[in-house]
Amino acid sequence: MHTSTFGTTVLIIVYESQTTPSCIPQLKVSRYNNDSLTPEDRMNSVFIDIAHRTSRPIGQDQGETNSDSPQDKMEDIKSYRRLTLPVPEDGIVHIEFQLHKQVEMLFIQAMFMGSEESLELYNSNHSSPSGSYIQIQRLHSPPQIGEPLPISVESTFQFTELHYLVTSRGQVVAAGTATSPSFSLTPAVSWSPEACITVFCVLPDGEIINDAMHVFIKPHGVLQNEVYLSWSHEKVMPGEEVSLTVLVIEPGSLVGIMVVATEDKDSDSDGDITEEKVLVEMTEHLKEEMTLHHSGITGGKDSPLSVFTACNLVVLTDASLHKTEDDQETEMDHEAEVLMREDQPEWRPSMGQDFSKTWLWLDMNISESTTTSIHVAVPDSVTSLRAMAFVMSDNLGLGLTFKPQKLIVSTDFSLSLNVPECITRGEQLVLEVNLFNHLEENMEVRGLG
Repeated sequence: MHTSTFGTTVLIIVYESQTTPSCIPQLKVSRYNNDSLTPEDRMNSVFIDIAHRTSRPIGQDQGETNSDSPQDKMEDIKSYRRLTLPVPEDGIVHIEFQLHKQVEMLFIQAMFMGSEESLELYNSNHSSPSGSYIQIQRLHSPPQIGEPLPISVESTFQFTELHYLVTSRGQVVAAGTATSPSFSLTPAVSWSPEACITVFCVLPDGEIINDAMHVFIKPHGVLQNEVYLSWSHEKVMPGEEVSLTVLVIEPGSLVGIMVVATEDKDSDSDGDITEEKVLVEMTEHLKEEMTLHHSGITGGKDSPLSVFTACNLVVLTDASLHKTEDDQETEMDHEAEVLMREDQPEWRPSMGQDFSKTWLWLDMNISESTTTSIHVAVPDSVTSLRAMAFVMSDNLGLGLTFKPQKLIVSTDFSLSLNVPECITRGEQLVLEVNLFNHLEENMEVRGLG
């Protein structure tokens, strides 16, 4: 990464998938503090130098870099071109160009307002016997649940059928066949928070050609289930009996209820169970699973077998599924990771919240209907209660109360006496009386002598 002398821009080049006739890297242009570019910044164009080599430098293995200057890398090239591109408002510049059929090395250099960044790519270890490849093109917009997701696939050959699989959290959540290189899929809740889309073709001689792409699903609206709570009163006296009504969407739901006592009736609790916190935990767990099983997508060794295994797929086929020596090493590494995982200590959840103020904690199974009520006596003190719950059901899965229900436990006035533990008969003492006003307006207090 290089920044200009003025410290205004940062250039990052991202390359996706395997080599096909069309290559579309992405260039991200931003300020050094990740702020968006100003309109004045975007008035400048970004310059892209692209060079193809048809032979790899001697002693240069895939993924390695050397200290050669960009001018040295431009030597012995098959083709060279410069692109001048505008910078869009989001700072993402899409660089599309055609690759040479026999390309072994690709060098891309981006320049913008004195900043430079370069990307060096080598042809993968896998080489199709028939010279056939396919590639899923980048997505133009973030996937959203319930919205059609256009998928475009480029190939070096004409195909009549293209099979696709969508996996998420260890399950196949969608599968089918397309007859066109462009088709649409509709993400469902089961895709969240991340899914892997795999496409593959089977050539007449049995060779399998495939590619895969990971997509992240927009978090909002992932939890489709919900539980509703309501108090019988908004404000009650200390010690008074109230009822808490629980309403679920699906009969047979399991509901967990937590009621927390807070001193300030207007304060919000950081311990509320929210959809955002649940999604963060789900995502972190998913990242841990991916780290244990696959440290990368294909690690640049994009053979058909590695593409499948990168999406947690096990393949049983009599077709020609080519794999390299690197794939065999990957399988051995995977087995070692599983053994290492079995030796790890048992995971225990960390209780980050202080539950000392939790007044009520219970669970119930609403089996025959969708509603029930709980009758309880509130604490004999001035406080504020916040009720929240989560629900689980067979068809709708996990759900939450998206808005905790508050109950104010208060009285107009309360007294407290400050007296010694014991006194002598006939002794005179000062009796300290503390009067607390819980009303919103100030009140005048008069003592009776």
